[in-house]
Order: sequence, then structure tokens, then C-alpha cells
Amino acid sequence: MGVLMVALSAIAQATAVPYLSLWGQSPDLVLLLVVARSIAFGRQSGIVWAAVGGAMMDLLSVAPFGANILALSLVALVTSIRARDISHAWMPFPLLAASLATVLYDL
Repeated sequence: MGVLMVALSAIAQATAVPYLSLWGQSPDLVLLLVVARSIAFGRQSGIVWAAVGGAMMDLLSVAPFGANILALSLVALVTSIRARDISHAWMPFPLLAASLATVLYDL
């Protein structure tokens, strides 16, 4: 069920989300789902979602195949490092993780 949610968010990201921009910026649904999954369920689950979401985004874009998979996997890896310990002790961690993941992903 979760993998289907990532696939559908990748389709929405490629088709509808660019039209929902605010001040020239639009949310990256797949990136936010990967960050949330990595924080909540750990590295392995986050990387699976990154692979599925990245593959779908690569298939729906003109970017070289594998670029989104690699970027999202790195984001899942970085955000899952000690994330469960930190996120329970410090509430702003998910917001900070999403912000840093956005910067990392856009490199």
C-alpha cells in the first residue's frame, strides 16, 4: 500500500504539482515521503521508498535514469542516521530534516 502511495505521488509530482507553485516553488511530494518514511521506519524502508519513487520520477522525466533514485537514496540514508533517537527527543527534527534533505536533493 505504501509503495503505491509513493508511485502515485511521483505521478502527481510530474503532472499536477508544478501548477501548484507558490512564489515559484512547488513541494516535492516524493522527497517529503521518503524523509518521513526514513525518520519513522528507518533506513531500509526509506531506501525502498526512495528506489520506487525515484524510478517513477525518472520514468516520467527527461532526466537520466537513476539520477532521482540516487539522490533520493542519499536523502533516505542521511535522514535515517540516528533519526529515531533524535526525532523522539527533539520535535523540530522532522522539519529540519526535510529542509536539509531538500538542499541535498537539489544539489
